[in-house]
Amino acid sequence: MTSANASFLAGPKYGCDFVVATTQASINSGLLEFLTNGNQPETYLCFLADDEGNPTQQIALEDLLKLTGQVNPFDIPDGTAYDDPRIATLSENSFAAGVKMQLGLPPGIAPADLPPVVTLGSSPNNVGFNMFCSQLQVIQNSPALSGFGKHPSQGHWNVWSQPAGTPWYVETQVDLVVQDLDKKLQTPYFLAHPALATQLQNQMQNLSSTTFSLQQLAFDLDSALLQVLPTFGGVPPGSNAMDVLQKSFVALYSTSAKSQGLPLVAVTAVSQKVSDASQLQLAAYTRQVSPLQDAGGVQIPNPTPLQSSVTTLDYICSTTNTLSPVTAFGWNWVLPQDVDNQSGVIAINRNVIAQLVLDQLLLVVSESCYTATTDVTAHALGQVEYQYDLKPGAKPQTALVNLVNTFPPDVTQPVISIAYSSYSTNDDKSGATYGELSITPNYTCDVYFSGTTMQVKQRLWVKVFAEWDNTGDTINPYDKTITDTYNISVDQNGVLQTQQGASTTDDNSQSAVRSGIVNAFTGINDLVNGIKGDINDLVSTSLQPIPFNGLQNFVFPGAKVFTPPLNFPAAPTAAVAAGTGAFSLTYKSDLMQNYLQGQVVSPQGKFEALQTSDGYGLLFALDTSSVLHVIHQTSGATVTGWETFDLSTAAIQGQFAGQNDVTVRTFDAGQSALDQSISLAMAVSAGGSDHLLTSMGNSNSDTSWVANKPAWTSYPFDAVGQSPSSSIKIAGILFAETTTTTSAGQQYLIVDIDRSAQGQTKDIARYYIDPSKATGSYWVKHDVPVDIEDGSYQSCIGRMAQNTTDGVYTSGTVAGAAQLSYVPILNEFGAGPPLPALLTLPGGASPTAMATARNVDQTTDLYAISSSTLYRFAADTQGSNITTLWDKNGDDQVYYLSYPDAQVSLPGAWSTPVPILSGIEHVSAYSNVADGGNTIFASGGGKLQRLMQATGSASNAWRAQEIKLAAPISEKALSFKSYTTAIQVAAADQDNYDLPAPGDVELLLSTKTRAPVYINGCYYVLGQTPIPVQADRSGSVTVIEATADITGTAINVSADGSRTWTTISPMDKSLQKLTAFGSSEDELRSATIRPGSVAGGYIDPSTSSTDATALAKGLATLKSVYTEVQTTPASQHPTSVVPTSMFLASSMSSVESGLSIAAGDLFRWLKSGVEAAVSLVKDAISDTWHFIATIAGGVYRAALDTVDAVVGAVEWVFKAVKTAIEDVVRFVEFLFEWDDIRRTKDAAFNGQIAAAEQAINTWAGISDWSTLLGNPASKPCAGTASSPTKGQTPGSRLLAGHFQNNASNLTVTGGEPPTLNVAQGPPPVDVLVRVVASEVKAGTAVHQLMQQLGTKLDSMSVGDGLRAIAAILLADGVLPSAQAVVDALLDVLVDLASSAISLLDTKIHIPVISDILNALGVTDISFLDLFTWIAAVSYTVVYKAANDESAPFPGGDDNISAIISATSWDELAVPFSSPPPQTVSPPPSNVTNTTTSFIVLDAVTSPVPSSTTTPTTTTALQSTSFTAGHSIAGVTSLLIALISSLEAASESSKNPYATPSAVLGAIGAACSGAADFLAPTKATLVQNKSMAALAKATTGAVLLWKLAFTTILGDDGDDARATGAMVNAILTIPGMVVSGWHFYELGEDGESDSRSAGIVGEVSNLAGFVGRVAYAVAVGECSEEDPEGKAVAVGVLAVADVVVAGLQTAEAVL
Repeated sequence: MTSANASFLAGPKYGCDFVVATTQASINSGLLEFLTNGNQPETYLCFLADDEGNPTQQIALEDLLKLTGQVNPFDIPDGTAYDDPRIATLSENSFAAGVKMQLGLPPGIAPADLPPVVTLGSSPNNVGFNMFCSQLQVIQNSPALSGFGKHPSQGHWNVWSQPAGTPWYVETQVDLVVQDLDKKLQTPYFLAHPALATQLQNQMQNLSSTTFSLQQLAFDLDSALLQVLPTFGGVPPGSNAMDVLQKSFVALYSTSAKSQGLPLVAVTAVSQKVSDASQLQLAAYTRQVSPLQDAGGVQIPNPTPLQSSVTTLDYICSTTNTLSPVTAFGWNWVLPQDVDNQSGVIAINRNVIAQLVLDQLLLVVSESCYTATTDVTAHALGQVEYQYDLKPGAKPQTALVNLVNTFPPDVTQPVISIAYSSYSTNDDKSGATYGELSITPNYTCDVYFSGTTMQVKQRLWVKVFAEWDNTGDTINPYDKTITDTYNISVDQNGVLQTQQGASTTDDNSQSAVRSGIVNAFTGINDLVNGIKGDINDLVSTSLQPIPFNGLQNFVFPGAKVFTPPLNFPAAPTAAVAAGTGAFSLTYKSDLMQNYLQGQVVSPQGKFEALQTSDGYGLLFALDTSSVLHVIHQTSGATVTGWETFDLSTAAIQGQFAGQNDVTVRTFDAGQSALDQSISLAMAVSAGGSDHLLTSMGNSNSDTSWVANKPAWTSYPFDAVGQSPSSSIKIAGILFAETTTTTSAGQQYLIVDIDRSAQGQTKDIARYYIDPSKATGSYWVKHDVPVDIEDGSYQSCIGRMAQNTTDGVYTSGTVAGAAQLSYVPILNEFGAGPPLPALLTLPGGASPTAMATARNVDQTTDLYAISSSTLYRFAADTQGSNITTLWDKNGDDQVYYLSYPDAQVSLPGAWSTPVPILSGIEHVSAYSNVADGGNTIFASGGGKLQRLMQATGSASNAWRAQEIKLAAPISEKALSFKSYTTAIQVAAADQDNYDLPAPGDVELLLSTKTRAPVYINGCYYVLGQTPIPVQADRSGSVTVIEATADITGTAINVSADGSRTWTTISPMDKSLQKLTAFGSSEDELRSATIRPGSVAGGYIDPSTSSTDATALAKGLATLKSVYTEVQTTPASQHPTSVVPTSMFLASSMSSVESGLSIAAGDLFRWLKSGVEAAVSLVKDAISDTWHFIATIAGGVYRAALDTVDAVVGAVEWVFKAVKTAIEDVVRFVEFLFEWDDIRRTKDAAFNGQIAAAEQAINTWAGISDWSTLLGNPASKPCAGTASSPTKGQTPGSRLLAGHFQNNASNLTVTGGEPPTLNVAQGPPPVDVLVRVVASEVKAGTAVHQLMQQLGTKLDSMSVGDGLRAIAAILLADGVLPSAQAVVDALLDVLVDLASSAISLLDTKIHIPVISDILNALGVTDISFLDLFTWIAAVSYTVVYKAANDESAPFPGGDDNISAIISATSWDELAVPFSSPPPQTVSPPPSNVTNTTTSFIVLDAVTSPVPSSTTTPTTTTALQSTSFTAGHSIAGVTSLLIALISSLEAASESSKNPYATPSAVLGAIGAACSGAADFLAPTKATLVQNKSMAALAKATTGAVLLWKLAFTTILGDDGDDARATGAMVNAILTIPGMVVSGWHFYELGEDGESDSRSAGIVGEVSNLAGFVGRVAYAVAVGECSEEDPEGKAVAVGVLAVADVVVAGLQTAEAVL
């Protein structure tokens, strides 16, 4: 079949200027859409019976109601009993039959399944027309015995209605008639469709002032003839009801149609006189029908429905009053395969267009047509004068259209030719002197057509001949050619548009080239070149591109013939724009510097933000390597909360294997409005063309597909009529979907490709892809109804009212003309393209941005912005939702508007639009499904951030968050300001116990608004739904919330399963500190950022007294308001939108009335740097304080009725006195005094490893402990402990928390310590291994200790524990067995001691902590550095908080300096005085002396005051050291509690916790022992010399063995770890011997703090013994053979470590 591409109207056979052809399918689609509208009126027709009982007398329903006293027959249902009085009344008045009709689509059947409304016949006067109704009802009244006019008691009342799914319709034949149309369009149809009337009037404005008339082509239903006698299923043949329907249906239908106005087929503007030649106007036309032809040009007989659908109704038009008859065209205007893509065709005779262009050219080319004049004067002395001139404005001699009479035309030949030439010559002779001058200006202009491109080629050249005497020369001093390309398009109003594209210039101008000798004698070169210069000056500005402005006047007649947008949306309107129960909670919050091992995401190019079903973000983006990836937000899963996944590389490698030029050029991500599934599409560039890959229907709840790589499907370009190898460029991708009553609908892809190979105007071709299609082509062309240009258009998905499918709104420009259209993705009415709607903004404005907002019924409202006005095209659906509009303006500011859907028409109900971000390059936003909060992702200024609005708060506060990904441990940690909250859970159900709750305690945390936080090293998003969080083994939960100012989020915590809640407001402390100095100006000026500092005050010293006083008053006000809002609910607007007019009824003065605005919005605007004057004013009506900001003459008011609003206002109250938020933050934040911490670290730890030999003492064998120890003996070990976290703050836990979170990532950087294989070790090691294996009794004693004490640590009293220990130790052979192990051990330690101690100096790197210490100048930290700094921070911060910011080891103290500089134990002891001799007490009489062969070292000595030492100074120093040592031992023991159980639970000895656990144990023991030695009392040290020596030996052995065996020997496997643990456990036996003895000595002393400290210290030792035994059991035989036993042992270990930590803390404060 021949297509319209073969049309040739310029052929002599046709003689018309243009043709407008419209398909039958398109006409039917328009009529079906007209019938779809539910606003058609109901029409009634009633009949009275004649004397024969026949329904022959027609009567209007209104008249019948008057007769019957308002009895309406249409209110009486079928089967009503005949004795109903209403029926009697109707029968008395002879009512026989009635018909109710409403035009529309029949119910129960899809429009596409109906027969066509219109079937074009052989001519426009023979059109089949099917009449359909949405309602059709007929009533028949049949009284018995002809009882009309009487009161019959019997008869039948029947009502028949059109059944669903089986439509009643009538087939008729009608004429298409031409009728005059009022220019004012005051007809029923246009009155019912005012938007369409406006659009048509806009078109008429392009017709200039030409006299014209409007004519309409309409269906003449008055002439409708029945083609078939209709039948109506269910209505009895021959009945009065059937008779009425058959006789009256057509007339009633015609009347109803005319009352509303049936759609017009076409509207035409006909010229009444011949206009000027520059404009084309329709002067004459005729109509004909063109059925489908076969390849031979013969009409196809008996066409199929598809073939009939492309029959066209043709307008054959002429621009003159003459029109030659046309019998038939030799081609088809639309082919069957294009019926769903083309409504029809406008074909223009190329000669007509050429003439139009020629007329335009003739208006301007004369400026390039020059007339020349010459004059020559010769003088006898050899001189010649040459005079000449060139003047533009001549008329071309040739200007014609090269008529084309053959097909196809030769595109290499010009369609238009223009030529001009002028000649002037003159000569003169005087004696022997002769001169001559000739000038010939020439101009040509040729125009070529090719598709939608027009090329104009102009050449202007001037030929000059000049002669002097016998020497002459001919040149073209000016010869230039410019070639301009114009792109031709048509806008949505049918106006022809041209836009200039490429332009090139060729310069072939010549210069005189005669030889130098000739020129020397004749001067000819100088003459000619002089003439050249003058001519260039004359004509150089003449040859310019041609403006085709006149072409704008050409409006395609019949542009509206394409099915009009009958369902045009409403006209746009401008819019103004602490706990109870089993546990107790304590907490502290600090604003402080914090750290994260992460990296900030760099700004991306294009990105799209979607969300999961839980409201977590999914940011899809192209990176700089053109890889499509997603940044996925999770909660409670990772450290940073965001992970990135590559989505495209695997698919590209699989589908484009072996190709190297493959990149992802663009993409789109869509989320279904129905099921929220996520679909992706990417345009992959490879081999010079784009390829489409999609991944559809991905779950938004189970997002594992992002990590497992989504399944991609390729859709090769397979459009009908296009070569599969065609090179395409994808310009855009969209997702749309349909809905049905029976299914969730179907998703489609909409893909735009650039259909122009070159040129400035990139015309867009649109294709739809149905991924569910099983056969046929995937790419189906659905072109845009208007021409648009790539780069100047935008599209968005939406849905108009009464549609069941989405469509595409497209806006753009062509040559500056605005284009805005809507096209559904499917034609709901059957064959033919979907019906477009062409929209127009007032004044023909072009939208700069547009978006749609989805309604509950899936329809959308369209919002368009032009200039500073927002327009809304309503879908006429209102609901209870909140709609939010986002935009980025030309100044790269992001702003938004919100309104309640139910109040959209009220400008005062909208929020006040203000900028919330500045300097933004790209933005993507959504409303969070979890809480409705607005979320926006934005890039700009070198960073990518997420902005979240707390819509659950009346202030609508905004929170900015940088997106951070996990970073390699080698990278420097990120620092940020934060509110850090330390929550401590204590076991409240134990009598007077003060220990942390077990590590399995679960807290519930929630917030009123969604807040991203870090909890114990893991990223969470808190919200209104409580989330469970497990406390660590110290009973601690640390919550870190990043903040850029002083605002934070209140946290709700429950420790009893949500029965009771504690609210933690991190901002309380900050606001209290800020307002503490707010009572007077003097207090403000005296406040400093750091206590005792001279500079760095609270406010700038230059602040005036007036401003300072105002600030003091403002702070006092805010302090009061803050207290009020904590107890008074906020006056939140019921829709969560703060309307602009909210405070118009305020009592404030008019100056302060202003626009209401959410506090969060106003504060975000102020952050942009806008100049503002601020004040605080109380509204007497609402009794609420307001924050007033005057900006650029406008007044804005925000209510201070929430905590975050009040705290947010603080920043701007300070800003008013030029105090930056950074200074405010520095004043209120917790500041680490690192010099104080460094001195604590140096003073508390220097030399203590050497003192560790005196740390622990044990004993065994006392029988009656209650008499000796009193009350402490009756308590369990835990009963005398204090909470190891007592007094700890977020600041003191800084390093400890980061160690806990990053311990698993600790790496050794300075070389691994030496390793020694146990199985192949030196002889001492072999001996030790054999001894441990053979000494069964010692091992048995260890297991008995576990059974007797391990599981009863928190309940068995100290006295009972000591008796149990005695029973075990006094068993036959236990002590000798232990002695054998110790003897063998000491031989090993002689060889390994130095290597073990070297472990402490091994250089390491641990994320975050290393970076913090590096910044302080501590490089290459060691294990010893790590834990001593952690402990120093913890102790110093707590000490200073409790001692009015005084440091424990102050600077400038000589003793402190001596301690820090000591290089040996002797030097360290000097500041504490010299040691006196000690006495040795005999053994107690009730203890059996047992001779042992334990090694006895030198007697224990400790420093006591000397005569040369000031007692007060020494005592204070000893007290400080004692407290510091045991406090730090408590800190390290708490750290051990956090990691030792992890190490014991590990199946392998090669785990990241082994070495830190060993080092911490050594440091803790060293600190505790050194504290006792350096601050001696009679109670704290063992007085018996032998026991003291045993303690020294045992403690030293334990310390060295743990270091040596756990780390150096432990690399060879789990057997070595088990052996080392057993040795450590056996060492508890001599340790218990010493502890028992020391308990006895303490029992002999009187009551004192020293005695209490000693008892607590020994109880700590007992708990430590239990922990060591439990560890041996966990990593020994239980490790593999008894998993349950291993778990029990690990649990005992954890409890023992916490108890030790608590006991060390308790001892520190005694």
